Amino acid sequence: NVISESLALGTPIIASDIDGNIGMLGNRYPGYYKVGDERELKKILIKCETEPDFLRKLRKHCQNRALLISLSEETSRWSAIIRELSN
Repeated sequence: NVISESLALGTPIIASDIDGNIGMLGNRYPGYYKVGDERELKKILIKCETEPDFLRKLRKHCQNRALLISLSEETSRWSAIIRELSN
């Protein structure tokens, strides 16, 4: 999972606001864009490029989230998703 790998490295993440991403990054993550909204994605990418404080904010949030997410938690969540899809 790209999100969990990025969190582990403390890499800032730009992500669509789908449930799986929200589950990993939290409800208040500032780097979300609406699925399919290319204008919003472009806006966030430009903001990352032109506003160093915004990029630092994303990085800090990712570092903090990484501390909250353990391998066993992630395994548990993926198992639940797979079970749900199997039913």
